[in-house]
Amino acid sequence: MPFLFWVIVSIGSRRYTEQSTLTPFLAQPVTQLALQSITTRNNPIERIKGLLLLLNWPFPSSAFYRDPSFLLAGTLLHMAMQCGLNAPTFSEDFTKSYTKTTEQEHLRRAELWAHVVITYQMYGTLGLFAGSEMLTAATGHVPVLGSQIWSHSNFVASSPN
Repeated sequence: MPFLFWVIVSIGSRRYTEQSTLTPFLAQPVTQLALQSITTRNNPIERIKGLLLLLNWPFPSSAFYRDPSFLLAGTLLHMAMQCGLNAPTFSEDFTKSYTKTTEQEHLRRAELWAHVVITYQMYGTLGLFAGSEMLTAATGHVPVLGSQIWSHSNFVASSPN
């Protein structure tokens, strides 16, 4: 799906010093893809992973009212519930066709659900996002959650869906 691809490219562009305007240039189109992903019905797991990455590494925003992250966090939670991540062992109940899922797939879905809940709670509890980069800047050290976010990015990259 192009959304997940462009989210990954936009995150990587932050460290690309040869083209310092790339991240601001990608902010608007990637945000539009995120908003369009809300209405798309196919590939829900890829869309959820894209939203997770985008919410954990949001684009710099000059004003809170322009930042769609709070809206996307709520969408993320409801999208995950709609495809049954909150009940990983009963994921067949949320699909149109019956598919036999393995124990490993149940674990992947449960882990993805945990990442969704953690991300959603960061926005809901704090009122606005306090991602790993912001917490590091404010406190001077990388929070424990930072390592979990890196673990999440490895999970996203290694997932077959």
